[in-house]
Amino acid sequence: MKNYQKLENIDLNFVNHLDNKTKFFRFLFYLLLFLLVFEGITRKFLPGSLSNILFFFKDFICVFIVFQFAIKKLSVNSNYILRKWKILSILFFPLFFIHSFYDPILILWGGKLYLLYVALAILTIEAFNSLEAFKRLYFIVSILVVATTCFAVIQQSLPHSHWINLSVTGDSLEHFSSAGELRLSSTFSFAGQYAYFLNFSGCFVIGGMFLDIQRGFKLFGGYNLLLKIIVIISLIIGVFITGGRAAVLGVAATAVIGLMLSLIKYRAYVIKKTFAPILLGIILVAVAQVVKPEYFKAYNKRAQGYNGVSNSQEMQNRIFGAYEDGFNEIAKENSFVDLFFGKGIGVMTNGADKVSNYANKIRSKVAWTETDFYTTSWEGGLYLIILWYAFRIAIIFKCFGVWRSLKFKKFTLAGSFLLAYILVTGLIGSLSIQPPLSIYWWISIGLIFVIKYLDNQLIKKEIAL
Repeated sequence: MKNYQKLENIDLNFVNHLDNKTKFFRFLFYLLLFLLVFEGITRKFLPGSLSNILFFFKDFICVFIVFQFAIKKLSVNSNYILRKWKILSILFFPLFFIHSFYDPILILWGGKLYLLYVALAILTIEAFNSLEAFKRLYFIVSILVVATTCFAVIQQSLPHSHWINLSVTGDSLEHFSSAGELRLSSTFSFAGQYAYFLNFSGCFVIGGMFLDIQRGFKLFGGYNLLLKIIVIISLIIGVFITGGRAAVLGVAATAVIGLMLSLIKYRAYVIKKTFAPILLGIILVAVAQVVKPEYFKAYNKRAQGYNGVSNSQEMQNRIFGAYEDGFNEIAKENSFVDLFFGKGIGVMTNGADKVSNYANKIRSKVAWTETDFYTTSWEGGLYLIILWYAFRIAIIFKCFGVWRSLKFKKFTLAGSFLLAYILVTGLIGSLSIQPPLSIYWWISIGLIFVIKYLDNQLIKKEIAL
């Protein structure tokens, strides 16, 4: 291990194979990322038909990406994900065949949720093949955290009736408020999407501290510490100002698990490197609640619990209750087909009722399943539960194996927080029902493989030297 650390500061930009294919894939990646972040605020300016087109535009991009994979030669770094993707697609065929009798559109809709977004792991692997590009991504995501938090602060200061605080269809969101404070959506379509982004970006903000992502950018080159402080403050304000617990608990879980993973390999270095930021974060939260209590009002109200149920108990019910609801749904089935293959893949996903008459009919009679496991059991029965969760767990174990094999300190530490996000989201995240969350998850998986590629390149550089 010590021999590898001698090359920690070597520039890896020699790996920069910036051919036309890489440039094109990188363009598609950033187009999708910026679309996810600014879709909500953009849709507020558009009439209904154009707004709906923009809502589905991310799916059009993903389909286009899949077609590009078919005509462009992919690198060997994508082989693992590509193989698993093909196997998963074949195993989904029985579900697609049965559910096509309910409504053929469910094949496309269900395929989108469970299969299409896997392509984004491959896109990420193909788009980032140099340390410069990798660090720039961390930098850009950090800046997006600052931008979305600033927008949320502006939202918070405006009346509830202001157009910025309305839904993308112009409806009031006051029924989503807590303690008289709106759950803010920032530039996103709704508060949940903002929380998904903050959870995703949290591993970038924290992991970026070990990558020196500002180095090499003239604008911020001399203000490395200042920018880190700004980004940390923005992340803290962002997760609380949303008013939801998903952002606070999600980022906290990623930070704690990522820190524990980091301590396994580099205990002394991590303690030294993170002591000041952790202390700063605690002080900032304490000071901010005194200076700007309105930023925390909605979250603090929700953290008190609901209908006599404590916050911790409610969160346990949401996580473990989903499994109970799912198994109860299966247990009461009288139909063999519904028991083993469910009642319609993709039915419970946002927008399904707009494109499928079958889904519209079901959603008018059946309450939204909301949680991931309940959705999986309802839509695909025992078959989908086994297939989908076995696949997710296999991917998580593979990512853990990749992380364990990393040799260089900066890559290992940055990868620790990516792996933490992959673990948390892969085990309890609603990947079966929320496309943005699924997109972020697969991008993170792709980045783990990117880190492994850069790590291998540095080993080869050592051998060459």
